[in-house]
Amino acid sequence: MVVRIITFYCNVVDVINFTQITPAKLGIDVRKDPNKLEEIILKWITHASNMIDEYTNNPKKETEIPPIYENVCLRITAHMVASAEIYKNTSMVNINEWTERYVPLRIFTQAEKDDLEPYKKSTVDYRNSEIEMLTITGNKVL
Repeated sequence: MVVRIITFYCNVVDVINFTQITPAKLGIDVRKDPNKLEEIILKWITHASNMIDEYTNNPKKETEIPPIYENVCLRITAHMVASAEIYKNTSMVNINEWTERYVPLRIFTQAEKDDLEPYKKSTVDYRNSEIEMLTITGNKVL
């Protein structure tokens, strides 16, 4: 069994500052669970960091995080926050009722993928590949 330690590429405080999310915006009662917002955001950061690792096949250690990893993590997590906020604040649509929803269809957009492109590593498996060799000598072949 392979144990994988995940590195968080962004942090809860930065996500909260970037998105301006509050417990009230997500319907969280801080009297019942004062740390619920931070727990939810940390879970989303875990998902975002895992998406980055899976996409790049190039996980980073905590001491070597490129700034673009931090930026992409922040943006992916912000998409999750925005989606949650919109879903929470949008009522169900009834028959003959029109409601507009502005929910990002993709959490991990092409813009984030483009930013990570230089960090992608190939995942080609060469274990069962054939090796062809050509020997060149100075002898004439007749």
